[in-house]
Amino acid sequence: MLRSLLPISRAAGDPSRDRLAAAIAEAEGAQRVVDNAKEATSRAREMVARAEGRHSSALAAVTRAKASAASRMASAAASGSGAGPDRSIREARAEETDALDELEAARAALTNVQAAIVEPEDALRKARKRVEEAVRPVLAAAVPTAVADVERAKAELGDALAKLWFLHRECYPWPPTDESKGVERHLSIPQIQLTAENPALAPWYEALASLQHDPATPLPA
Repeated sequence: MLRSLLPISRAAGDPSRDRLAAAIAEAEGAQRVVDNAKEATSRAREMVARAEGRHSSALAAVTRAKASAASRMASAAASGSGAGPDRSIREARAEETDALDELEAARAALTNVQAAIVEPEDALRKARKRVEEAVRPVLAAAVPTAVADVERAKAELGDALAKLWFLHRECYPWPPTDESKGVERHLSIPQIQLTAENPALAPWYEALASLQHDPATPLPA
């Protein structure tokens, strides 16, 4: 039977927990690098969005300038007057060209920061793997106790079954009765199904999750 959590914290000089602490610190550092890279990616996307908006507005301004120039020239042709110089299209074109340059630069920046996150994410995956590997020796410290618990439980169960077998044989002579059959059923032990869903494992899964971040996490007994 699983006992309650032991009030055991990280012991000084515990090599397995020291290695786990180092692995966790490395993973936390790798996570910060990835977080920074993701924030840079988010800012680059915002730059692209702003540049796209500016470029769209500039394109619309070019269209309006062309329409305005066409209308002015049509009026001049109808009246027979000169249209005169108009720099609105040229100015709108210049703004559109500048906006397009900014958009292309922003998209290039986004591509660069997205590429820059690949290596940190790979480093983070490897660091997390090292944490998982470092957790195993910490958990392994509970193996001897678990083995002893199983051996003790098996011995206790064997003794209890032997006693029940003796009492059943001596107390219930032939022919069998409903009462004797009820007692006999307890002599047949069903096979125990060991699955991850066993409620008794809940504190172990909690400890396993906590060990990913806290090397001083106590182990269930």
